[in-house]
Amino acid sequence: MKKGIIVLFVLVVLASNVAFCEFVPKPEESKGTRVQSVNPDVEKSKLPAPVIENISKSMEFLKKGLYEEALKETAGDGPLARMFAKNVDSYNNIVNNLKKVPEMYGKFQDYSIIRVREIDKRVYRILILFYTDTLPLKFDLVYYKTNGKWVSLYFFFNDEIVALFDELYK
Repeated sequence: MKKGIIVLFVLVVLASNVAFCEFVPKPEESKGTRVQSVNPDVEKSKLPAPVIENISKSMEFLKKGLYEEALKETAGDGPLARMFAKNVDSYNNIVNNLKKVPEMYGKFQDYSIIRVREIDKRVYRILILFYTDTLPLKFDLVYYKTNGKWVSLYFFFNDEIVALFDELYK
């Protein structure tokens, strides 16, 4: 009797696993869950030249350890710069966090634009990996074209690289 109950239990477990597997899509059938490698040159080609220039200058400042200049270059004279002017503590906090990067992770080395999302012809979201001696940092930027000029609306960076994978696999 006991042996029969165990066999029955095993069969029920196996049957439920098979039934469950029928409803879980195979990775190749699942749309939007797999990420193919992204060629930074292809991604850059989607961006307007002034945005590429702004990113390049900002990242070069970071490589040289010029953190305030990097942030000022990114902010330009748009809404992000005005927000920083109103909230100096926020600006100083970002600069101080950038200054801590070399102590924590080593020198800024190089960067890759890993994803460009065109939300509209006038709004782009750009994800950048900036490589340090020990790990990549994720930079998240949003640019907007207003009155014929590109301005940055958003700047964020962190070291939560796993969160980046979660975002890319959405």
